[in-house]
Amino acid sequence: MENEAYRKGFLRLLRSTNREDVTLAFEIAQGMPDLQPLIEAYQPLGRVSGIVSNNGEIIPAQVLALNRREELSVGTIAHLPEIIWELQRLRKLTIHNMPLKNLPDGIIKLKNLEWLCLFNAPVECFSGNLARLTNLRKLEIIASVQEFPKQVCQLKELILRKNKITHLPDEISSLDNLEMLEISGHLLLKNLPSEIGKLTTLAYLDVSENSLTDLPIEIGQLSQLTYLSATNTDLRHLPPTLKQLKKLEKLDIINTPVPEQEVECLKKDLPSCVIRY
Repeated sequence: MENEAYRKGFLRLLRSTNREDVTLAFEIAQGMPDLQPLIEAYQPLGRVSGIVSNNGEIIPAQVLALNRREELSVGTIAHLPEIIWELQRLRKLTIHNMPLKNLPDGIIKLKNLEWLCLFNAPVECFSGNLARLTNLRKLEIIASVQEFPKQVCQLKELILRKNKITHLPDEISSLDNLEMLEISGHLLLKNLPSEIGKLTTLAYLDVSENSLTDLPIEIGQLSQLTYLSATNTDLRHLPPTLKQLKKLEKLDIINTPVPEQEVECLKKDLPSCVIRY
């Protein structure tokens, strides 16, 4: 019982909002092996954030929280420190160069998280945790997944680059708040579902560097679209419905086999649109 009380007292110091208390906790832990695991649990966040004090000492995670950090990049470590989920002011979290397998349940504690970026952080299952991040507005996934993320209806921006995605599900139509969608660098992706035409709030669409041979005619329903890129694809023809996109300002179809005659016709239908091919 006495040891438990001592341990709790030590944790209070370690988790204190007072820098002197945290420093004292580090001093107490010197030469006490049973306390070292507690210290180590609070050090990784400081280490991976690249933040150190003037004398080279790693700043404990709780002190980082005191700094009201709103952005954090974590990577190249074996596992995510649990202390991350206590950073309640966090708005942007980048996880890179580490295997996740599953998105930790603790992430749902980040109630203010607006932007999540996964870079070379393989995820097999999101376990519905993305749907519980109600303030998440931007999701960026690079070289990390094999399937299209689902249950992310709250997003305004979705960026998927160089993953192993082979197809887009019909459920993409549920992302009815999307304003920006980039799905690029997926060499096994050969077509887009017709349901993409239901993303009526979309203003920016980039499907470059995929193996697309055509675009669905439903793309003409994207009435708010101002930018469209299908550069570096196998696109053979432009869908005739593109002329319905009266707000389209720029179309990039560089390095595609689209016939020049079709491009010239579209220029006449959309004279204010800049077409690069």
